[in-house]
Amino acid sequence: MKDTIAFQQSGLVSFRPHARLIRLLGDELISDEIMAVVELVKNGYDADASQVLVDLNHVTDPSAGCISIRDNGDGMDLFTLLHVWMEPATAHKRKRHRNKERTSQGRVLLGEKGVGRFAADKLGTELELVTRSKSSNREIVLQVFWHHFDDEDRYLEDVKSAWREQEPVVFPGEEHGTLLTIRSPRVVWTQDMVSRLYTGLSRLVSPFAKKTDFVIEINCPEFPQIQGKVVNRLLETSPYHLSGHIDVNGRFVSDSPDEQPIDLRELCSGHFTLPSGEKRTPFCGAF
Repeated sequence: MKDTIAFQQSGLVSFRPHARLIRLLGDELISDEIMAVVELVKNGYDADASQVLVDLNHVTDPSAGCISIRDNGDGMDLFTLLHVWMEPATAHKRKRHRNKERTSQGRVLLGEKGVGRFAADKLGTELELVTRSKSSNREIVLQVFWHHFDDEDRYLEDVKSAWREQEPVVFPGEEHGTLLTIRSPRVVWTQDMVSRLYTGLSRLVSPFAKKTDFVIEINCPEFPQIQGKVVNRLLETSPYHLSGHIDVNGRFVSDSPDEQPIDLRELCSGHFTLPSGEKRTPFCGAF
């Protein structure tokens, strides 16, 4: 083959990525294991899940460890799994971000543009994905062995992952959603890591607990002092507290009767000033 190429003076060539490209992308796109879990939980939020359960079992022993993330969101049908999830860099989620689309429940998309599969690789060497969409009476199981992508002599097109449809076992009855089970964690998890994970996940939860429609729970038997429902304590721990409302004219009106209203338009570097010198009314209205 080398001899044949030596006599060619022109031609066409395509990039032919080695299988290790998948692993390299995961290392570059996902900063650490904490962000990997957070990214997978974001995917549950984007799927309109009301609850996500994060299980960290035996994570101090990689040989027996298992990390699972389960949501009760919309789930994936077979086409979405094979032609969106299994196709890195697809334009599906990027288009939704660019068009500022919202979910069916009106949520703004949180997840990055299709890096969930790389997050799963960052966490462990084996992945089992089980998903059932709202419109399906069957669930799909996909198994990915990330160490198959480590072979330097293999091309990306040569690595195959098995999938199958089955009667609902993980999501029986009317249940739907996605379960990611990641085995053989790549690192030994510590109490500090689990604590940082709790903090990272708390930022996805509304500090107004009574109004939240998204609940995250952590189960971690090895560090039971950290597990449980994830709570955002922003309001409890904030160094300053301001209570009031903005009226239709852009004035901040404090809940305290002793405070005078503040015209916020005066603090916006002329953004609300008309050529006549008058202040225009903000388009947003009161809030």
